[in-house]
Amino acid sequence: MTNSSVQKNNTRQPLVEQDTVFIEQKIEWLEKKRIKHVSSLCLYDDRIESEQHVYYLEDIFDLSYRWSEEQIGFLYVHTVFGIRTFHIHSSPEKFISTFHTLEHL
Repeated sequence: MTNSSVQKNNTRQPLVEQDTVFIEQKIEWLEKKRIKHVSSLCLYDDRIESEQHVYYLEDIFDLSYRWSEEQIGFLYVHTVFGIRTFHIHSSPEKFISTFHTLEHL
């Protein structure tokens, strides 16, 4: 299966969610603005959904992260299509440990 645009299935609740952050930088006249966008990465029993994509568990090898308090961290989704990086502001340990309890591959 391949990544595709998200078609959210609202009939089931995610097992766990992880907030992700995207910082947009705009330059307007003489001012540089940073706009912070927060969204959720949702783990279901068969997939991980972001605002933009669906990653099916059968296509995911592993999850890893690099994070420390008071800094932007990185959550890595290792897939058959490559590694997708998400910026995070909180520990993803619960998200990753829940992922590891699921049957995949």
